[in-house]
Amino acid sequence: LRSLVGSEMCIRDRGGTKQKVRIVREHVLESAIKVMELCKNNKAILEVEYFNEVGTGSGPTCEFYTLVSKELQRKDLKLWVDRDSSTDEYVFSKCGLFPRPVKESEVNSQEFRNVLSKFKFLGTFVAKAIMDNRLLDLSFSEPWYKMMLGRELTFEDFSIINPEVGQTLFEFVQLANVYQNIQKSSLTEEEKRAKIDALRYRGGRIEDLEISLTLPGDDSWELIPGGANTPLTIHNLTEYIDAVSRIILKDGVQRQFKAFCDGFNLIFPLETLNSFTVSELDLVVCGSSENQNENWTKEILLESIRTEHGYTNTSRAVQYLVNVLSVLSNEHRRGFVRFVTGSPRLPIGGFKALVPKLTIVRKKKLGQADSFLPSVNTCFYYMKLPDYSSEDILRDKLLQAIQHGQHGFSYT
Repeated sequence: LRSLVGSEMCIRDRGGTKQKVRIVREHVLESAIKVMELCKNNKAILEVEYFNEVGTGSGPTCEFYTLVSKELQRKDLKLWVDRDSSTDEYVFSKCGLFPRPVKESEVNSQEFRNVLSKFKFLGTFVAKAIMDNRLLDLSFSEPWYKMMLGRELTFEDFSIINPEVGQTLFEFVQLANVYQNIQKSSLTEEEKRAKIDALRYRGGRIEDLEISLTLPGDDSWELIPGGANTPLTIHNLTEYIDAVSRIILKDGVQRQFKAFCDGFNLIFPLETLNSFTVSELDLVVCGSSENQNENWTKEILLESIRTEHGYTNTSRAVQYLVNVLSVLSNEHRRGFVRFVTGSPRLPIGGFKALVPKLTIVRKKKLGQADSFLPSVNTCFYYMKLPDYSSEDILRDKLLQAIQHGQHGFSYT
């Protein structure tokens, strides 16, 4: 074994087209950065194991991509736009992840150099996942996918990144257009002044908002020299809109995106993806969403599983299981999929696309079945399910297993 970072990680000899690494679960992001350094020079499929755990194969590897995905959303990394004022450790955005813009005055700081290194790693990480057909648990925003596909961002993308500010700017744009049309009209200067003075935003004058020429949400970020002391007026409204949009959609994030591209291209050219649509690329990167209810109907579930060694599709426990799965919350759906595959995301096509099929077998232990939890071999999607006496007991035991099964791999 060749040590990479002390006792945190080592690499085994490669057999065939697979490259196996072993890492410490508690230092998954640091280890992943070293792992990606290895991956950029070869095309072998990556397989990950954890020190002091017995799991091997696709299950631990899928979980590796899931764990790293989560770590990359830590707030302390300062990678993403974060409008959540809660004390939660991770960034959450209903509209998806988009880079946090950076000021020109900060681009040479050590903090920003760390940000760029993380984005370069992210590019390599995403590319490797795509190449190895692994799914990530990263909810990228539509504008970020558009950037990956080489497409220009438009003002409409602003409303996705920041819906509240985007709505305000949209109304500002409408008002600014009216202002510009008045200025271009053949009216006399006096008539123009009268019409401009009559312009209103939500019943009031723009000047009454008492907004300065700074970036929304950051009064220290001046859009022009002296912007903190320059009030927003109907006359500089267009300048304000253009400056805010340019920072959020281009100037403030272009360095982060370039770093991402540099990392991605170490695995294969990013432009290879240009033929995809945004929704198609999201499926390639993240697979099916837990919100796709068609994957969770009783009929689809029964069609998607194989039953063996004591069970058939009509067995009591199998019917209980299907009933429970069909009504799980989105959070518990993610937990179940991670429990059986290592990743909380299903591949394109849902359960039917799992290869091999999810297999349910009867778990035989001495004692009462109701005393035991279900267990899974994540490499082969092989679930050992006790023959529980009721649907309620199965639900309780399954949720316990989902909760406790996310902290490592062991013999069952």
